[in-house]
Amino acid sequence: MDNNILFSPETITVNALMHPDTDLLASDEKIYIFLGQDFSIKLVDFVPDELKDEFLDFVKNCTSSHSSLVTRLRRYDGVYVDVSVMIKKIRLKNSEYIDVHLYDIKAMSDYYWDFAYNNNMHKNFDKLIQGIRFIYFVESEVIEVVKGGDIIFSGNINKWRDKSIEDGLIEKDSEEMFRQICSAIANASGSGYFVTDTAFFTFDKDREYRPTSINFNIVTYGQRPAYAVGIISNTNFPDRSRYDSLTCLYNKREIRRLTDIILKETLVKDTETVLVIIDLDHFKEMNDTFGHLAGDRALINTARIIKDVIGKQGLVGRIGGDEFFAVLPDYPKDHDALRRLMRCIRTQIRWHFLHCDEDVNVTCSIGAAIFNKDADNYDDVFKLADHCLYLAKTKGRNRFVIFNPLKHGSAADILKNAAVVQAEETFTDDDKTKHILSVIKRCNAANEVNRKELVREILCEIHKYYGIDRVQLCSADKKEYFEASNSSAEEPFAFLELYDTYREKIDQRGFLALGNYMNSRGSLPEIADHMSQNEFCSLFIARYTDENDRLCSIFVMTNKTQHSWSEFEINSLLIIFGLIGRFA
Repeated sequence: MDNNILFSPETITVNALMHPDTDLLASDEKIYIFLGQDFSIKLVDFVPDELKDEFLDFVKNCTSSHSSLVTRLRRYDGVYVDVSVMIKKIRLKNSEYIDVHLYDIKAMSDYYWDFAYNNNMHKNFDKLIQGIRFIYFVESEVIEVVKGGDIIFSGNINKWRDKSIEDGLIEKDSEEMFRQICSAIANASGSGYFVTDTAFFTFDKDREYRPTSINFNIVTYGQRPAYAVGIISNTNFPDRSRYDSLTCLYNKREIRRLTDIILKETLVKDTETVLVIIDLDHFKEMNDTFGHLAGDRALINTARIIKDVIGKQGLVGRIGGDEFFAVLPDYPKDHDALRRLMRCIRTQIRWHFLHCDEDVNVTCSIGAAIFNKDADNYDDVFKLADHCLYLAKTKGRNRFVIFNPLKHGSAADILKNAAVVQAEETFTDDDKTKHILSVIKRCNAANEVNRKELVREILCEIHKYYGIDRVQLCSADKKEYFEASNSSAEEPFAFLELYDTYREKIDQRGFLALGNYMNSRGSLPEIADHMSQNEFCSLFIARYTDENDRLCSIFVMTNKTQHSWSEFEINSLLIIFGLIGRFA
């Protein structure tokens, strides 16, 4: 693995968003590779103990202006690496967050030495094809547009946008796309590639609009984005019938044609290719509430995010109203890498829409399956990916599911529409809400005689409905123990013996959720060892305390397979445990 994974000449930084308590909410894929994590993490946990107070003070005292700190972060292999952290405080939807940029100091120094040696940023233009060139200066918000060596516009990018529309240089149906392009350039947050049905500053002799491609990249200097350089071209452009007119991704017919070619090559090379289906959650309600223009903006931005995250790793198309499709050829046989990619798509879509003027909560569900592993023809792999998308929807939305026959049933059964779906997968959010209301009603009506039986009954329901291998509830004084399990019980109260090792983690939120015990080896080695010894992979623990914050009981759920705990699922379980915890 590349030791300088935090750094690449294309992006230079890793960008992330975190809570004021340093909990990472969304980030580039590289940070998960660097830290070796597969779940939400607290950045301060990867800072050496002697530097933690300094780091927390730095975050606490940050303002809306960028400030920087040199510190160290623990890499996936346990080695600490010097990094420069640049952060600023931002407000989104009336909530406070921290915008984070990380730099590998050694790699950055090496790059800037080469950068200076090779002269200046204008070499970026040498790689651009013929057309109208532009450079956008981030700090001054000025864009210079050049054609044939002459500057044909210089000024504020918003004025360029408005003037182009006012002068009739943008086709009416493409004005919204053009606004999105200008916004993407002004944000200077990454590279971009757009295909539009407009012409910029040029017309045919009959004044007909011609297809236009726009390609730009960000040049970062002095630890921040400095320029966006790009090209606007309507020459040598492929047939526009291959592209979706709204999002400029491949349309359904073209992405299928290209996928067939890739899959044939996959069979010849005996490699594996991943098919991914991405669907926006509650998109119809968004259109009904905010109108179709808001829906179109959401689709345009979602398409751009997916394409930017996947980059050169694959191809992306739009196959339905709010449904997108991606094919990842020759993908490495590394499910961790695939999960990181899925997570980046999911989190970046979710957090991007906090910037919207409308109060839109846009999330997505993702299903994926692997060609030449799960099945050996397009139709079957697509059906398996679509089945996983369905599971992601029924398990709470805003999540991804990668096909796993050990967890989801055999491919043959699913393709015959005869798969035995786990109770967890058919127990929808609405079902969970109804179950909570039922638990509340029964707990309120419980008397001293039937309380223990009620606790057992509710634990058995959780075990069945949520598809959990083992559910345990035990009192801190070891007088009461309840369990619902698929197999013989491990040592009762075993987790109480470990409580002090994970108490600090639980006290931060009131619970601890691990989707894969391997991810806890660095920060919680005792729990990871305990999980490994007892042959289970995922874990959920919550505590119940009295008015003096003394431990009364703990609630433990474990699975032999990986289990991604959704926010809805966590909140549901915390409500239920809060009700029955006082009985233990």
